[in-house]
Amino acid sequence: CAGSLLGVALNRFKNSYPVGKVRKVTLDPMDFEEFLWAVNQDALTEKIKECFINNTQMMEPIHKKALSLYRNYLYVGGMPACALEYIKKDCNLSNYDNIIKQNIIDAYMYDMSKYTTSAENIKINKLYKSVPKQLNRENTKFTYKIVEEKANKRNYETSIDWLINSNMVNKCTLVETPKIPIGVYEKESTFKIYLNDVGLLCELSSIKLKDLYANDFNLYKGMLCENYVAQSFAANGLKLNYWKSKKDAEIDFLLNMDGNVIPVEVKSATNTKAKSLKIYIEKYNPKYSIKISSRNFGFVNN
Repeated sequence: CAGSLLGVALNRFKNSYPVGKVRKVTLDPMDFEEFLWAVNQDALTEKIKECFINNTQMMEPIHKKALSLYRNYLYVGGMPACALEYIKKDCNLSNYDNIIKQNIIDAYMYDMSKYTTSAENIKINKLYKSVPKQLNRENTKFTYKIVEEKANKRNYETSIDWLINSNMVNKCTLVETPKIPIGVYEKESTFKIYLNDVGLLCELSSIKLKDLYANDFNLYKGMLCENYVAQSFAANGLKLNYWKSKKDAEIDFLLNMDGNVIPVEVKSATNTKAKSLKIYIEKYNPKYSIKISSRNFGFVNN
């Protein structure tokens, strides 16, 4: 048995689940590294790894090439059918048939109807399609009223759980005190929701190819970059958490790395000033911190 909604199907039959006889494997959308492998950019992949591990700058022409392919990846996404279409069109986005992404979303919608009642299906559909609006705000905390004016937790909590179990979305939960064990300090009622694939987020947001290269693309880029980082962490088995102070300082992600809580700040452009990260470092003195941006690789000793 396989498919996008396998997790939901298995939960339906959990009383007869053959424990010890079934191995469940989750196949996530391709991340950027896997995307580069698919388009025969193995050497670039190794160079990116080398520069990251050694905190050394990449030669500018190579860095520009990597950023160009990364932007293409944000648009295409990591769904195998979408990547295959990109490859078939010689990795030229001007020839890319965008209908492939819409077909996947349509298939998701159809699968929803197979595993839910009509009333549940309507709510799950609305919730899924609200994700771009949730993320394209200064405060990206999930808000029920964006889904529907009179919506609340009681109406939609089951719908959120359904989408999480189906691996269609990733949940990022607020941590009020960034200490180990990090799960003890989670505030379950406050969270963000990211799609499982950044290419599908582009499609749901109606971002077109011309938007990708427009001067005002920064309007969307923050949302796409943050979603990409979230899906990459989730695909690598990292639990998603974020931190916010009482005075609105916010860290995009907190990672439990070798018994340390590591703050991660995501910047969509080359301006990497991070006031919130500075506040966090002064308050909690983490072992190190990570800033993800379009700037070249490097290390700064705070």
